[in-house]
Amino acid sequence: MDRGRFKPTATFTLPLAVVAVLALVFALTGALASRSNNGSTARRGWQLTQVYDPNEVGDIVAPGSRDAWMADLRPDQAVVVHHWNGTRWHIVRAPSAMSSVEGVVIAASSAANAWIFTYARPAVAAPYAVAWHWSGSDWRQTRLLAGTTILAATASSPADAWAFGDLDSGSGSLESYVLHYNGQHWRRVTVPVLASSVSSLAADDLWIVGQTDASLRTSPPSWAMANWTGASWHVVPLPRVTRAKGLALSQPGILALSPSSIWVDFQLTRDGADDGAVFLHYNGNSWTQIPVPHWSATWHSNMTPDGRGGFWIAISTLRSYSEMYDYRNGHWSGPDVLSKAGHYTVINATATRPGTTQAWAVGYRGSTTGNPNPKAVVYEYRT
Repeated sequence: MDRGRFKPTATFTLPLAVVAVLALVFALTGALASRSNNGSTARRGWQLTQVYDPNEVGDIVAPGSRDAWMADLRPDQAVVVHHWNGTRWHIVRAPSAMSSVEGVVIAASSAANAWIFTYARPAVAAPYAVAWHWSGSDWRQTRLLAGTTILAATASSPADAWAFGDLDSGSGSLESYVLHYNGQHWRRVTVPVLASSVSSLAADDLWIVGQTDASLRTSPPSWAMANWTGASWHVVPLPRVTRAKGLALSQPGILALSPSSIWVDFQLTRDGADDGAVFLHYNGNSWTQIPVPHWSATWHSNMTPDGRGGFWIAISTLRSYSEMYDYRNGHWSGPDVLSKAGHYTVINATATRPGTTQAWAVGYRGSTTGNPNPKAVVYEYRT
């Protein structure tokens, strides 16, 4: 998942009568989702295809048109890994030690090459990240340096993967922490940006965005984009962003559709509270700031291609709804409201099947009245 760690939702205790009613609702929802997955009742647009325990889906990636990976977080912090084979999702058995206290990040290139990055916070030691590698038959883990957090990752093959994060050495300040995998070992490398998001066009064409190293100890931060060409990183400065007075930029995300079409989005905050978004487009030579609809946004998740030259973005609004917007050919369309009145929905991650217009949006939802009772959700866009 790009943009950093998220907080697992709390668990609650429900009266038995309510549990029984909810069990019936979720059973019916699951049955409908199963029928929809089999194609017998499939409809166009964004559809809720799964509602289930555990209480949060943390990340999703789709390296191929018939290949996708998804990871859930249970209330006990255990991580559940799912793989999609082009027809259905199935659970990939994970070691009992695979757990995370604040989220997961996935990178994968195929059904036989996937990385799951988790976060551990021991009671008597410094927190650290763990890299779990699936080779097609078993899992192997690599414990990363104490004080590390992985914010984003990508993998192009079993011999090439990147992990972007930060390192807290205990002095109260952060530094960029980037690892490159060569098929045998992870090696720390120097990158000029503390990347919070990565988008890959090819093994020798990666795009990242984040805070510049030079501004890690200054306020306000400065931001930049960087491109990996296979031999070196090249920094691309971001333009001056037009925004209302008092609004600050945070949590940048990036989506590369082609070398001449790179999108960067920022969350806008006011006094630490989310208050809208900014979208920038880079055509390979210059930047354009794209006007956006008036959003009273509390949070937005990463962009994903719509398969038609544009992208989808999920917006969680102050009305407790989660809405999907599509930007294409210079126009915004939407919203497609994912959560109706009486429920809230938070989308943590999105992914599109390469070469198609079909996409997923995953996260969790609950009730806005009484017991929230959060449940994991999977939405799918079908044309």
